[in-house]
Amino acid sequence: LPEFCTVGDDKTLRFFSLRDKNVTASVSLGIISRTCVYNPSGDLLAIGCGGRVGKGKEAGGGVVRIYKATWKDPNTNEANPELVIKLAERKDAKEWISDVKFSVDGRTLVAGAHDCKIYIYEVVYDGTTCTLNLKSTFSKHNSVINHVDLSADGRFMQSNCSAYELLFCDVGTGKQITSASELKD
Repeated sequence: LPEFCTVGDDKTLRFFSLRDKNVTASVSLGIISRTCVYNPSGDLLAIGCGGRVGKGKEAGGGVVRIYKATWKDPNTNEANPELVIKLAERKDAKEWISDVKFSVDGRTLVAGAHDCKIYIYEVVYDGTTCTLNLKSTFSKHNSVINHVDLSADGRFMQSNCSAYELLFCDVGTGKQITSASELKD
């Protein structure tokens, strides 16, 4: 759809229309958030929470949430923020989440955190309820995670951190792949 969403230090999730170039819906999250991503079908939204404003540390660092991403009433096509419902929440990281990504099939979610780890979750969604099950933790980085990408088939992950490391991982096992040439094809 011609829309996107953002999160931020103002503790809100905002939906934007590319056509109208304006905010179409705003939802209070009650927590600072720095990253969000739609699942491939666009019906779920993963949000990585936490952050720091000024010198203080905000509550909620390390939380990953899954929301139902429907914000328009199907009967009236009008914005209704009450339709954005939190379906799941986990807190495994010790610091705030800096990047989240879904696999192409939507069954895996990875969350890179400022505790130098990447958390690999299984997403179980039946159309009504959603659970996040921690499959493994990738902890080979020496600094905070900046970015995570998954391969087209969802089997492999590459990630970088503030120490300028580019590392590779088998998503199924959480084990590091030390030779980049193993993934060249």
